[in-house]
Amino acid sequence: MRSRIVRVEVTAIRASYLTVCVHDQLSSALGSDEQFVQRLVDLKDIRRQQVGLPFAKDLPVDSRFWSKVAEEAVQVPVSPEKAKRLRRHFVPLRWADAVVTGKVLPRIEAHLHRFGVVAIATVDLTWETPVPFEEVWSRLAEAESQGLRAALGTHTQFTDTTVRDASRAFAMSLAEEIQDEPASIFTEPLTRRIVTVIDGKSDAPFQEMPPANSPFHIALHHLASGEDVIAAPAAAFVPQWNMAGYVFPPSRMMYTLSAGSASLIESAIRPPSGELYASNWHRERTLITAYVCALADLVESAPQSTSGAFRAWAGLAAQTLARLYGPSRDYLEWGQYPAAILTRTGAITAVRDALGGKLSSNVDFPVSPYPK
Repeated sequence: MRSRIVRVEVTAIRASYLTVCVHDQLSSALGSDEQFVQRLVDLKDIRRQQVGLPFAKDLPVDSRFWSKVAEEAVQVPVSPEKAKRLRRHFVPLRWADAVVTGKVLPRIEAHLHRFGVVAIATVDLTWETPVPFEEVWSRLAEAESQGLRAALGTHTQFTDTTVRDASRAFAMSLAEEIQDEPASIFTEPLTRRIVTVIDGKSDAPFQEMPPANSPFHIALHHLASGEDVIAAPAAAFVPQWNMAGYVFPPSRMMYTLSAGSASLIESAIRPPSGELYASNWHRERTLITAYVCALADLVESAPQSTSGAFRAWAGLAAQTLARLYGPSRDYLEWGQYPAAILTRTGAITAVRDALGGKLSSNVDFPVSPYPK
């Protein structure tokens, strides 16, 4: 029996672009373990750049995320002893002092690690007239080609860029601003895109995953920054945690490739509105992506570095990524998303090499095969 085709119309999406700029010669205010701890306790400018903590009472999703990363509840202010534990878990400082002008204005923020900068640019697109889901990716392409001018908050010199490239421009500018000297390594900063449908409607609930090469499958592929060759569904959709193992629920579809991810949560397009849930989902997935990609890029670039501390951090980062890959019991609810990032970007090879080949899935919670 042929399944019914579900029609989805979208009125709002959120897109986040993130770029990791690995750097092994940042200011000693970041690169020194002791000074980084002091910054977490007593926030001070770094090279005239205002920094803060990545969590706060008015940032519940962020606070919950960093509490899971730190394996204990995080709160402001941070004590010296807790700051040492946060440092060991790669909890960064946060920067959000950007000036942007243009037609489409992304919200800019950056995570400052001891080993580099992760810049994130987020935009919301809304349409009064609902857009068929299959057309959303082309609407997004139009928006992200829009030009804008951007500058660090302490600068009057603007850089011309686009919505798509804003995170890359800020990551590189900020790293250059707070470096002690040029890095001894170079990795081309790559931008990854995370897209989530925030609001819309459908004419029926989803009963199954999209058929291969269907218009719905192709639309998700392009939203996840996929190219012309469409990935097989089993190689792109991400299994989700269901309290007993990992499955492919039609109600929470996440499609992940090397250059990005796209999510469609049924609660965002079926009454009652799940806009808040979809927004929180997007924020958490953005933070997961930023964290995993930052640590993965650190591990991949470490063999090139002349810094002993940088290489030591990479060893610790590989151990952290192994727990996320499994995942260990502390990270079950993140599903197979961290593993998907590591596998589809190819970073899994460097992580496995750093660990001497020791990297395995959590066999206590199996992954169901993709439905045929």
